[in-house]
Amino acid sequence: MKKKLALLLALVLALSTLFAIPTFAVGVPYMVLVFGCGDEGLSVRSNPDPNSEKMGAFPDDNHLQIKQISDNGWGYISQAGVEGWVNLQWTKVMDTCSVDRPASYISPTQYKVVGTGGEGLELRVSPKVAASTWGPVPNGTVVSVQGISGEWAFTSYNGHEGWLNMQHLQVNIIQCDYNVSVYETGSEGLALKADANVNAARLAMIPEETPLHIDSYTPSGWGHTTYNGQNGWIALRYTKVNGNISPLIPSYGFVNPTFYKVVGNTEDNSLELRTDPTVESSSFGLVPEDTVVYVEAFINGWAYFSYNGHKGWGHSSHLVETNVQVKVHGTGTEGLALKAAADGGSQRYAMIPEGTTLEIDKVSYGWGHTKYEGQEGWVAVRYTELVSKAEVVAPAKGFMNEKAYIVVNADDGLAHRMAQDGENILLDMIPEGTEIKVTAIENNWAYTIIDGQPGWVLSTYLKEK
Repeated sequence: MKKKLALLLALVLALSTLFAIPTFAVGVPYMVLVFGCGDEGLSVRSNPDPNSEKMGAFPDDNHLQIKQISDNGWGYISQAGVEGWVNLQWTKVMDTCSVDRPASYISPTQYKVVGTGGEGLELRVSPKVAASTWGPVPNGTVVSVQGISGEWAFTSYNGHEGWLNMQHLQVNIIQCDYNVSVYETGSEGLALKADANVNAARLAMIPEETPLHIDSYTPSGWGHTTYNGQNGWIALRYTKVNGNISPLIPSYGFVNPTFYKVVGNTEDNSLELRTDPTVESSSFGLVPEDTVVYVEAFINGWAYFSYNGHKGWGHSSHLVETNVQVKVHGTGTEGLALKAAADGGSQRYAMIPEGTTLEIDKVSYGWGHTKYEGQEGWVAVRYTELVSKAEVVAPAKGFMNEKAYIVVNADDGLAHRMAQDGENILLDMIPEGTEIKVTAIENNWAYTIIDGQPGWVLSTYLKEK
């Protein structure tokens, strides 16, 4: 009796499913894999009914994104120009969709989706029009392309990796306003190109040290400029920034900052500080060997730090962790707290007076480990400044009687450096109006001592008191 009842119940359920009037429910989109359909493929019908009009077909191993589900086991798709319903019994649900990967990767380059209107550009699992899609990338979206195959670009959007058709992509051009000079090209000069491409036509050769204005640039390292009345593009890796510019900020956030020293494994024992973490980007100048820097972030082998008043990127292969000497700075009469742990809420051991020199042997999230009057503890690194261990270049012609001067015409302050060189190590910035004592003047540079630190300033910014 129980067996007959179970069979009758199963028959009723089957008949109710077979003859049910379809109703549709929108569900969360998910991916399925077509299987068991052979070369004919899985038919796409105008309605969730095997007798309705055939709109197309997808062969085995195609991925389909199911956007709606009917109560009789059909799924709605809109893919590769085909819209309609497929019988889900010929599909397998995929937890993750297998995405074709590029044969080789390129340096990430930013592109913008253009010309798609409100429809957007489909992100597909393979570089082909018939491939399944993760959905559209809206018009105007900027994406980072990591690989190219024919007319397709490999990128990621909304947590999915996939392929975009490049006919709707253009290199993302960023507007800017800064000045550079041609740098490290030698007698050959720098090529002005018709387009932001190494293979583009050459319009002119720009001599070394020529000043240029950059009004826009591409993240791949090309800057748009005008030279002798002609508009074109130059490779920013052969330019040096004049004045201030905001560098690319770390996109993955900041890491546990610590001190690093430039090591002499570069061609000229120095390290280029660049605006972006690419060799194609423009340069703020060279950071000499043995210079100590405070690294705040790392991305793909590049370190983010500041030098000579500029924040930028240097290749981390030229940096090693190091112990440093710092001086307590910016605490006023209160001094700097020596804490029991790298935590503002931990026990205070002592107060360290302004100007005290300390040795930092390790750093943890902005706190430096040190020893003061025999007591080990932690101090907030933001209230310290580096003490340079390099020797200041002494006056070649000897010293003169001390004279008092006033700093003038220096809105941003006057650079106090280790030597008579505008690119040498920066010790401090002296505010306009400050009185200083000068004991030597050579080659338009004046030798002075600021807060116990000797160094050189440009004498053209000084007025005798």
